[in-house]
Amino acid sequence: MVKQQKIVLLAAGFAGALVAAILLVGTVAEVAAQGGRPGIARGGGPGGLGLFGPGGGGLEGANLTDAQKDQVKAIVDAHLDEMRRLLDRQAQARRTLAVSAENGHVDDAAANEVGAASAALALAEARIRAEVFQLLTPEQRGAVQKRAEERAARFAERRNR
Repeated sequence: MVKQQKIVLLAAGFAGALVAAILLVGTVAEVAAQGGRPGIARGGGPGGLGLFGPGGGGLEGANLTDAQKDQVKAIVDAHLDEMRRLLDRQAQARRTLAVSAENGHVDDAAANEVGAASAALALAEARIRAEVFQLLTPEQRGAVQKRAEERAARFAERRNR
């Protein structure tokens, strides 16, 4: 039973870290898409990933002012080194865990480090998101929330097919 719990926690950690990484890249992509520094992490396709995941929703519907765009860019830039360190930490922990599994045993300490690194990454992403949301007017927050709900509904519809 304990092994099953660890596997579930590990999977949840991976999923959380993936979401955090997508959101960070999306933040940078959104700033670039809205006139930020050109060439920054466009997210692999037209329009990038958007602040809140695939689909390009992000802050696009919030109609940011030029000053807000500059502030979002400053927030993202201020956290880039931290996020890179956290992503590297998580990647190293995942490699260590994978190597231990390939050697025929699962290193519990490595599994715990994957979870800790994933949690640290998710927390840092949430802090960045909170900083960005503090810049938005209530109307802009509403527009972002509406777009997020629309994306969630589309995702649920696709998942139920």
